[in-house]
Amino acid sequence: MNFDKAVELISKSLIEAGMNHSSKPIEDKQIQTKGYIFISYAEEDSSFVNTLKEFMSTQGYAYWDYRESKRDYQSLIADELENVIKNAEATISIQSNNWRNSEWSKKEYYFSKEIGIPVFLLRFEKMEPTLATAGIPYIDFSSNINIGFKKLEYEFKQRNL
Repeated sequence: MNFDKAVELISKSLIEAGMNHSSKPIEDKQIQTKGYIFISYAEEDSSFVNTLKEFMSTQGYAYWDYRESKRDYQSLIADELENVIKNAEATISIQSNNWRNSEWSKKEYYFSKEIGIPVFLLRFEKMEPTLATAGIPYIDFSSNINIGFKKLEYEFKQRNL
């Protein structure tokens, strides 16, 4: 059997088996990036947040941070944050004693929960219990930061982030 006849026979068999042939080359799929994670924190905790952002960058996670991300300077801050949180894949809420005193951090936490955005609580220092998050599990970074990052990475993967 010659080559052309063999190709014709194979093509006919594939079509009969439901595998359509296209004369167009297969296009490369564009890599789709997942969305970003909103980072909520009290300004005084920026040192820990810098460590978190470094971890996220090395792991390939995108994030939105008030201090360095693209901003909308034409809208009210509450409207801007609302839109940013609504479009986020998740919120990371950094808990600390400064968080307890931050009106904005608590609002970002409550808003994220209210609209159904997954919230990861990260506690990087020992703090008094607070009614705001009583009974909500958190990832403890205060004892061992490396274990905290391993748990965070695991949680991200569990939620396909």
